[in-house]
Amino acid sequence: MEKPLQVANARDYMRRFCSSLGLNNQAIKAAQQAVHKSQEFDIRRSPVSIAAAVICIITQLSDVVTRSLSKISQTLQE
Repeated sequence: MEKPLQVANARDYMRRFCSSLGLNNQAIKAAQQAVHKSQEFDIRRSPVSIAAAVICIITQLSDVVTRSLSKISQTLQE
């Protein structure tokens, strides 16, 4: 009997991406909560795109953490 394929979701990428960007624990927690909340919606984008969008929003809203879009993009492509 074959095992069903597991589909990756944005939560699977969040901790690694945030860690690679050097985000603090507060920003990581906010990003994880946002991704969890996003699962309630029918978003038909790749998990990496969803994770990137959430990280961009969190860093733009943060007073403490700022990362440029190019830095986020570079990190996610590594």
